Amino acid sequence: MGIVIKQNEEAKCKNIFFKISGELDINTASELKDTVESEYKKNPSTVNIDFSEINFMDSTGLGVLITLKKSFNEEHNLNVINAQKHVQKVFIITGLSELFLREEADCGK
Repeated sequence: MGIVIKQNEEAKCKNIFFKISGELDINTASELKDTVESEYKKNPSTVNIDFSEINFMDSTGLGVLITLKKSFNEEHNLNVINAQKHVQKVFIITGLSELFLREEADCGK
C-alpha cells in the first residue's frame, strides 16, 4: 500500500493543510517530503497534516516529519492532527508528541 496526499483547498485555513492516507514509511516518506516542501516554498506558513487515515508509520516517516520541521522558519509549525491511537503511540514513545501532535489544525489569524 502507498500513500495518498491531498491538499485541502476547502479548509478555512490561511495555513497549509494536507490530508494523507495509507502508510507513511520508507516507500512513501519522500513523496510526502517533496510535496510539503514544494507547497511550503510557495506559501511559507504553518503546515497541518491530517493523519486520520494513516494506518501505519515507521521511523522513516517520523524522520521526514522531523526534517521538514527543522527546515521551516522558526515561527512556523508542523502539526499532526487526528492521528489514530496506534500512530499517536509512535510519537509518545519517541518523546515527540509535544512537538507534533495537536487536537486541531492551526488555521492562523
